[in-house]
Amino acid sequence: MPILWRYIYKQFFKVFLLTTISFILILLVTRLKEIARFIALSPNPKYVFVFILNIIPYILPIALPIAALLSAIILFQKLSRSHELTALRCAGYSLFSVMFPILAISLLFSLLNFFIVSELTSYSQIYSRKTINELITTNPLLMLEHKNKLRKKDIFVDMSIEERGKSAKNLFIITPDKGGNHLNLISMDRLDVRKDELYAPSLNIITMMGANDSASYDHLVIENESNVATSSSDLTKIMHTTHLHLQPHHLSMPFIFIALEGKKEHFKRAFLANDKVEQKKAENSISDLHSEIVRRISIGLAVFTFTFIGISFSIEIGRNRKKKNLVIISTLTIFGLLCFFIGKIFHTHFALAALIYLLPHVISVALSTWNLSRTMRGIE
Repeated sequence: MPILWRYIYKQFFKVFLLTTISFILILLVTRLKEIARFIALSPNPKYVFVFILNIIPYILPIALPIAALLSAIILFQKLSRSHELTALRCAGYSLFSVMFPILAISLLFSLLNFFIVSELTSYSQIYSRKTINELITTNPLLMLEHKNKLRKKDIFVDMSIEERGKSAKNLFIITPDKGGNHLNLISMDRLDVRKDELYAPSLNIITMMGANDSASYDHLVIENESNVATSSSDLTKIMHTTHLHLQPHHLSMPFIFIALEGKKEHFKRAFLANDKVEQKKAENSISDLHSEIVRRISIGLAVFTFTFIGISFSIEIGRNRKKKNLVIISTLTIFGLLCFFIGKIFHTHFALAALIYLLPHVISVALSTWNLSRTMRGIE
């Protein structure tokens, strides 16, 4: 590797690594609520550490482009203001030869970023959801807090949590009967989880009973029990549903292509059956999957695009330091980041979503190329 490349890479990576680590730590702080919720579910340090590790792939796809941008800005501003760039050009180096090692490494980081957002993030999302689901669905109290995990969805639950996942008081559960005409009530003054056992000092149940006569009143069965204990693991098997609803952003790239083939077959069947509703659903799903592919490509390219912006608008060839370039860098960066998030809203409209995801790259690269050509010609 040429000495110039080693020098440039050394200066670039010092800032890049520091910035990336800083962004990871800052963005982890924004996830403290989620981490604290997981700790409440499982205080085991091993599981907490693995959970935090699985949050990092969410952060890297945004942290890497920002880190590359800041590193490029600081590097080329330093080369310009210390007149090292002028000395290199006087020694026969072209501006492109100085830029090339950074652009080349940014392309490699773009491929890495695409792999992270396509494979690693997908795996981390599924692993995190699966872990949280398992922790919730092995504890009846946590399941009652997260009613979406219950097998039956039309259940009313009210209780006062004393210790999350361990004890609650004044618990009321109201469920409809099989016919849906009457309600059943279960009430407990207190409910405790002791290892694999549920314990209630008192249990009251009011249920409806079918009547064979023509009486106009309801037949009630009222049961009162004391010191009730049962296996919590057996109860959760009856109460919970283990199905995970996966969205396109949860899938790795191979599974996205498999899902695409399945949706296309679904559309063909709906078209032959002239089912307009199913056709529309299939079209929206296909558009959503195509938009997800473009989103990942866009996030992958962001490292190269942001690096190119940083290089182009941080080179100074005059004595006067202008703030105009800093404003342009900030505008292009904010515009690019906003488009990453806005594009998700239009995933069912593939053409519009693709335009939103790719337009920032086209505008940024075009403006950066135009500015570099002016710089090479000595125009400020």
